[in-house]
Amino acid sequence: MEHIGYNLTQDQISLRDRARHIANEYIKPRSEEIDKKGEFPWDIQNAFKEEGFFGIGIPKEYGGSERGALACALVLEEIARVCTNSVIICGQAILGTKMIVGAGSHEQKSKYLPPVARGEMIAAVAMTEPEAGSDSAALRTRAVKKGNEYVLNGTKLWITNSDVCDLFTAFAKTDPEKGRAGISAFIIDRDTPGVTVGKHEDKMGSTAIHSCEVVFEDCVVPEENLVGEEGEGFLIAGRLFGETRYITASRAIGLARGVLDYTVEFVKENKINSELTNSKVAEMATKIEAGRHLLYKACCEVERRSKDSRIRVSMAKYFCSSVAVEVPIIALEILGKHGYTPKYPIERMMCDAKVTQIAEGTSQIQCAIIGGALSRGEFYH
Repeated sequence: MEHIGYNLTQDQISLRDRARHIANEYIKPRSEEIDKKGEFPWDIQNAFKEEGFFGIGIPKEYGGSERGALACALVLEEIARVCTNSVIICGQAILGTKMIVGAGSHEQKSKYLPPVARGEMIAAVAMTEPEAGSDSAALRTRAVKKGNEYVLNGTKLWITNSDVCDLFTAFAKTDPEKGRAGISAFIIDRDTPGVTVGKHEDKMGSTAIHSCEVVFEDCVVPEENLVGEEGEGFLIAGRLFGETRYITASRAIGLARGVLDYTVEFVKENKINSELTNSKVAEMATKIEAGRHLLYKACCEVERRSKDSRIRVSMAKYFCSSVAVEVPIIALEILGKHGYTPKYPIERMMCDAKVTQIAEGTSQIQCAIIGGALSRGEFYH
């Protein structure tokens, strides 16, 4: 149980403050319009590009600023506080390139990471399938080796940003008989013949960031776009994406902070001063602060590459997403009928909150990871 605390560096504080400024001054006035319009906000994409936010998770040698997990979390939290659509834009740059950063070859990194860091390319992760959600081992997309190429066939569902992305980091089975050990990872350019992006799904929240069906039909991918070795896809996904769940945790706790901020202002403006209201606001603030500490600690462990970092990230993701769902309900109790109408942002925030318990592994999956680690004596030892 070493390194109980954490201290923000001046660089992290400066980065957080920049994110807070752009969130307050530019994104917040647009958040309601973005959600109602339901279209990808390219002006927000360009604003993040100018700030260099897309490179914070990418190594310096490949054009990024390599700020670390905690700095990434701080930026995401500030953006999520005012707009969950916008935070997904920033978070997907980290998630979509994580496989390349952690397991890609030098050639792959040199080709794909610099343009993503500059905000010139958008990356998406193609994992989920009709019969493979949390159980990624059940995926059915096939990749058949033919000479120095792979031919992919299969269907992916709920692929975030697939309608605006330039590349996919995708997973397919190269040897179905081996189960998880037969899954391989690939980089696929979206304009590759045989890649079709379908109509986006109607969602209850985050309506401007679309999730679509993606079909690979006789899609030819050169062997140099295989990430790692054949059969390493499941291990790569588990190792790398297990750590990136702090992205959704940051989004969740930022959203909860936004709900608290609005609720406090509502209480002030309407001159509500009661013991019951104060106790509810205190409950919201305490849950959020506890979640932030779990999140920041987990990010520090990711940076230290500690052996229990994946467990701590799962704890943060589980708790922060629970807080994101609980806090708007408490706020609704304070706002009463006002909170139940689209006129006030609590309704939108409640809709946005639930997906944080689903994305990047459901809450049940996080509990399974945590419980399994405890039963094996891998934590609190």
